[in-house]
Amino acid sequence: MKKVDRLMAIVLKLKKQNKVTATELANFFEVTPRTIYRDIQALSEMGIPVIALPGNEGGYSIADHYFIPPIMFTKEEVFSLLLSEQIVNQVEIPGHQRSINTAYLKIINVLDDETAFKYQNLHKRIVFNIKEQKPSAIDQQPFQLVTTSIEQNKKLILTYFHPKKQELTERKVHPYGLIYEDGLWYIIAYCELRKEERMFAVNRIKYIKLVEEENFFLPQDFEIEKHSSQAIYNGHGDTQVLLKVSKSLFYIIKDYHQMISSEIVEENDDFYIVALQTNAPKNYLSFALRFVDGVEIMKPHSLRNEMKELLSTTIKKYQS
Repeated sequence: MKKVDRLMAIVLKLKKQNKVTATELANFFEVTPRTIYRDIQALSEMGIPVIALPGNEGGYSIADHYFIPPIMFTKEEVFSLLLSEQIVNQVEIPGHQRSINTAYLKIINVLDDETAFKYQNLHKRIVFNIKEQKPSAIDQQPFQLVTTSIEQNKKLILTYFHPKKQELTERKVHPYGLIYEDGLWYIIAYCELRKEERMFAVNRIKYIKLVEEENFFLPQDFEIEKHSSQAIYNGHGDTQVLLKVSKSLFYIIKDYHQMISSEIVEENDDFYIVALQTNAPKNYLSFALRFVDGVEIMKPHSLRNEMKELLSTTIKKYQS
C-alpha cells in the first residue's frame, strides 16, 4: 500500500474506532510500529487532530469534530497543485496564507518517496516570477472586511489615500470584486462620491468600516474581467491606435498583451503598420518608449503629439 493510501486509511480507521494502538495499526497495515509513528507524525504536521492517549491502555484516536471525505488525486494532478505553490505564495492572500501553506504541506506529506523526490528535483528548477513590483504589506483585517463585503453585498466606508494629490478622502463604496495585478490587490467598486465604478488599491486604504445596515445590488451586467489590464487590449475599445513596428521586432513583441488584438494593415520592406482598438490609448506611450528603437506611434495624432512632448521633456531633463 502506498503511503498516501495508508495515511488516508489510518484517518478513516481512527475515525471509526475510539482508540487504536500503534501495534494494532502496524499489524493491520502490515508495516512496523516505527512506520506508524512516522505516519502519525505526518498526519499531525498536516493539521489532522490525532490524539495520543498515554499509559498501558493508551493508543491513538482522532478528535470527534474532525472528518474530511477522501479525495483521490492522480500523480499529474498532485504535480500540478504543487507546482502552483510558487505562484500562490507570490500572490499572498491576506488571512489565508497559513491555510494555503498547511494545505500544500498535507499534499507533500502523503507523497511516496519516488514522487516526492521527482517533485523536489523539478521544484528547484522552475521559477515563476509574476510580480512587476514588490507588494505592500496588507493587514489581514481590512482584507477580510473587503471579502465579507463582497460576499454579503454590504457597503464599505473607506478613508482612501490619493498618491498624486497627497490627500485623504472618505468614500462610501459598493465592492463588486477584487483583482490582483502586478503584486497589488484592487477593489472594483461603485463610488457614491464619484457616481461611477472605480478601482481602489487595498494598500492605500487607511481606514475601513463595514456598513452592516446598508446593502447594495450587484449589477446584472457586471463582469470583473473587463476591469483587468488584459481587457484594455482585447480589441473592443473605441479608439484606434496605429503603430509602425519594425519587422525584426514585430515577431518578438506580437504575443505581448498590448499586441494581442493587433492587425497588420500595411506592410513595407522593413516595417508593418498595425492597428489596435483600445479604451486606454495612453497605455501605448510607455509601450512605445519601452521599444523606442522599433515602435512608433502614428495615430491618433493626439497620442503622437503626447509622445513628442514626453520625449522633449525627457531630453530636457537629461540636458540640464
